[in-house]
Amino acid sequence: PSARLNAHSLYRVILQINSSDFVKIILLEIDNCVLALRKRLFCNATLALLPCKTVCFGTQNNRFCNVLTAR
Repeated sequence: PSARLNAHSLYRVILQINSSDFVKIILLEIDNCVLALRKRLFCNATLALLPCKTVCFGTQNNRFCNVLTAR
C-alpha cells in the first residue's frame, strides 16, 4: 500500500480538543493517522518565525532594488 494521498480516496477528518488546549487534527484513511498538530506549540513557533521572515524578505528586496537603481 502506498503512503501517498490519492485525490479519489475518501478521508475522514477528526478534531479533538482537550482541556489543556491540545488540538489534534487527524486525517484518516483506513485507520492510518496522517497528521497531528499541537495548537499551542504551532502558534508559538509561527509567531516567533514570522518577524524573522519579514525582516529577511525585506532586506532581500531592498538589496535587489538597490542593485537595480545602481545599474
